[in-house]
This record gives sequence, C-alpha cells and structure tokens, in this order.
Amino acid sequence: MEVLGKVIGEGKSRVVYEYLLDPNWVVKVNKERVNYFGIKAVHDANADEYFWYNELKKVGLHTWLAECKYVDGLFLMRKADKLVPGKYVIPMWFKDTNADNWGLIDNKLVSIDYTWFHVKKQPTWYISDGKVKRREVSLEMFTSLKRKEIIVEE
Repeated sequence: MEVLGKVIGEGKSRVVYEYLLDPNWVVKVNKERVNYFGIKAVHDANADEYFWYNELKKVGLHTWLAECKYVDGLFLMRKADKLVPGKYVIPMWFKDTNADNWGLIDNKLVSIDYTWFHVKKQPTWYISDGKVKRREVSLEMFTSLKRKEIIVEE
C-alpha cells in the first residue's frame, strides 16, 4: 500500500510528503548529503526531533512542538497550517525564527522543524574510557521567561 503522497515541502536535510493514510500527519524523509569532509552521509534529523519531543514532553514543554512519532519505520509529524500574517512570540530557547519552520495546529503556534535548539548543554552520545555514554540534557534554559518574535508579513 502506498503511503507517501505528493511532496509538500523540502529543506536542506529532508523532504516532506503527504501521508495518504491520515491527512492530519506528514512524513519526513531524511536526505543523503555530502558532509564537511566530502563524505556522503545522512544526518538523522528525524531522530533529533523525536528525541527533543520526548525529552520536552517529560517536563511539559512539548506543547511548543508539533507532535511526532514513528509508525512502521516512517517518521510522522502532525500537519500544521501555515502562519497567517502577524506577530508571534516564542520562547527564547528556540534558535529558529524562520516563519517557514513554524505552523498552527488547532490554532496553537508550534515548531515544525525543531532539530536544533539553542541549548547550553546539547544532549550527545560520546565515548569516554572506551564506553559509550550519554550527556544529559540541561533543562534549566527552558525555564527562561525571555521571549523573541517571529514576524509574518503579507
């Protein structure tokens, strides 16, 4: 059964398709790119978004993000409506103020491309003493009351 519909968006690292099984969701597919070293590689932006959604869900801040999940190996994200002209206020911890990376779900502003956050302590996997370890997320920066704006012009 075919599940990918027409292409509805494309960025540097992914292509976004309609999800034929449910019009309320889209499918994001990672692209192969040449990295800084000239090597073909895939940055798994979908895994990054899945990680962030689930980490922020633990502390109740996931409401700023379009819901995402994996279904049968496909990365799905809730489909958002485009922003209408106006001014939108977002938490300071969002690095991205590009209006194309934001949308409205049930009239609520959400990020639809949240691979990169401006964080003090990025969660990463690293090797130390011959063992793979995970650096924990510092959530202190998510509690800041500072805000910035996204402006959408007609």
